[in-house]
Amino acid sequence: MKAIDFFKREIDKLDISPTNYKLAVDRYKAVGSCIEDYLKKEFGLDVHIYPQGSFKIGTVTYPADRDDGYDIDLVCEVQEAKCKIIPRKLKELVGQALKSDSVYANMIDKEGRRCWTIIYKEQNGIKFHIDILPSVPENIEIVEDTSIATTTRIKENNMIKDYVWDSTDPIAFAQWFDNINKKSYDSIQLNYRTFLYESNKNIYDSVDDVPKELIKTKLQKIIQILKRHRDIRFINSNNKDAKPMSMIITTLVATIYERVNIEHEDIMVTIKKIVEELAKYKILIEHEEFVSNGLIQKVNGKWKIRNPVADENLADRWHEDNNKKAKAFFQWITWLEKDVVNIDERQLNENMDLMDYFLREEALDEKIPTIEIDRETKPWRKL
Repeated sequence: MKAIDFFKREIDKLDISPTNYKLAVDRYKAVGSCIEDYLKKEFGLDVHIYPQGSFKIGTVTYPADRDDGYDIDLVCEVQEAKCKIIPRKLKELVGQALKSDSVYANMIDKEGRRCWTIIYKEQNGIKFHIDILPSVPENIEIVEDTSIATTTRIKENNMIKDYVWDSTDPIAFAQWFDNINKKSYDSIQLNYRTFLYESNKNIYDSVDDVPKELIKTKLQKIIQILKRHRDIRFINSNNKDAKPMSMIITTLVATIYERVNIEHEDIMVTIKKIVEELAKYKILIEHEEFVSNGLIQKVNGKWKIRNPVADENLADRWHEDNNKKAKAFFQWITWLEKDVVNIDERQLNENMDLMDYFLREEALDEKIPTIEIDRETKPWRKL
């Protein structure tokens, strides 16, 4: 079986269905309304709730592991000046809002490093959880500034030491991604919308009602297949917390896609070129002087992957635990080289799916040391 036919067939299975997308939207709107109503009534605070991450940019992927379920990232932006509230208080207020509702109070997971998480019971064989990121505007007085200050819990000796501010900008990131994706999106969106409308008239009243997040370009499909490969390769690992985070994959892949002339290549050639570019950085595990202005940097033992729209280092924890997360990333690149770049088409057959193919051998060919790390609940900050 040809590799391109195999991967095209399997990529089509990764999308969230229009029915489940609508269910997810209904759920996050309901959660948002709960928080908004409580904080307005009790404290006179205005709140802006909006999706971010893969759900926002259209790269959400059907879960490889049934226990994981769909992951929806929400920003809870409380309209309060940063100087008037401390991070711990902000985190507590959002948690308090969720706990005030008798339904959500029983659905809250333990407090995450940055988020509150709502876990839904399985419905029609599908699980959902929503990560809610408490935040305030980074510069509330500057209307055009979309950056936000988020809360991060710091632990020491397994005890909560403090809560601090971090800065990010999910709105600007989505705009950055959409600009790279725009040419491809514009060329396919009408036919794609028409197809989805004709197949889902019970959900949509017109072609225009089909959400842009359900329209998938080559770039979005590549990110989906790489995320699926990552999930499968780490599925049996004791080091799931070390697997590359979606934000890093999306940032690196979209940047390479924009820089390298691969817009008109077929999807397999494009994936191979992206993996080849990323593989160049493997040398940084042992050497720091390899590249100073690359997508991935290592200086004085510290790793850096720059958020393209914010003063944020996406690899700020890669140096911890003897570079555990960095090693996991480059182990993943090695697996991609083996599974995709140097694919042996004789290993493919009509009855095989991605899980069968990627786990045709033991997933963890090279073991990553098991080291306990404080759980990081997203948004897009889980490494």
